[in-house]
Amino acid sequence: MKKKLKMLKYTVLLFNLIGLFMYHLLFQASVTVTQNLPATAPAAGSFEVDVTINKSDVSGFAKFEEDFPKGFTVTALKREGATILSSDNDIRFIWASLPSASVITISFRVTADSTVSGAQAFSGKFLYVVNNERQEADATPATITITPLPANPVAAAQPPPAAAPADTAAKAAAPVTAAPAITVPAVQAISSPLFVTQSLSASTVAPATDITVTLMVHRGSVTGFAKLEEPLPNGVVAEGNDMMGGSFTFADGKAKFVWLNLPSDSVFSVSYKITPTSTASGEQSLAGQFSYLQNDNAMTFN
Repeated sequence: MKKKLKMLKYTVLLFNLIGLFMYHLLFQASVTVTQNLPATAPAAGSFEVDVTINKSDVSGFAKFEEDFPKGFTVTALKREGATILSSDNDIRFIWASLPSASVITISFRVTADSTVSGAQAFSGKFLYVVNNERQEADATPATITITPLPANPVAAAQPPPAAAPADTAAKAAAPVTAAPAITVPAVQAISSPLFVTQSLSASTVAPATDITVTLMVHRGSVTGFAKLEEPLPNGVVAEGNDMMGGSFTFADGKAKFVWLNLPSDSVFSVSYKITPTSTASGEQSLAGQFSYLQNDNAMTFN
């Protein structure tokens, strides 16, 4: 009787292992990445690449990355909420938390310099996390043929620009009325082992002038990927200043710092400049959000 129970126990365990293996196999197979790009493009020209990610119900942190052959530069177009990191020959789309849609499409523009020619292979990779384990799905390989420039291109003669008529009298300067100055109250520090404080170089700023926003990050034991973003009021533009090894972007009204690896210092500061336009006035508030990974799970606090 004991022998039969032992055999039954091992049989059940075997079926469980087979079921777990099939689940992972099917789940991973459900994540697919396809690329769509033209068959040809001219040297010194540009083209767009669409990447469709069928992610099923994958959520949380993820990254799409693609490296390009020498002689190409790349610019992100459609982001789907991702933070973009790029250099001359690569691009990274990074999500602290993926969009809820099961299928997302991102895109970027690639420019070939004048020395590139012939067939060029493009291949990317989608990396994500399932049950605290890193998974990856390769994009379907794609090839584009770059047609070379003529051996001796002849520049078309351009007529000289017409000279502007000389002014015979000085024009009176039109009076300029400045919009009301905006006031930005400082955000209070968050009291916890991991917190961020904010300070401003001035509390009141006039249009077309700028102030510096400094963020002091006490990272505690947090390491690796992190993102710090602050939605800005309408009529305000921003420019990165001190980034401490991260990247800064200003898009969709948000100032955003992203680090693939946080600085090793337990306390560090970053800063950016904001400049109000003539449409901004009155008291405005600044409040941000810090996002990071903990055991491959996206964590945030305001």
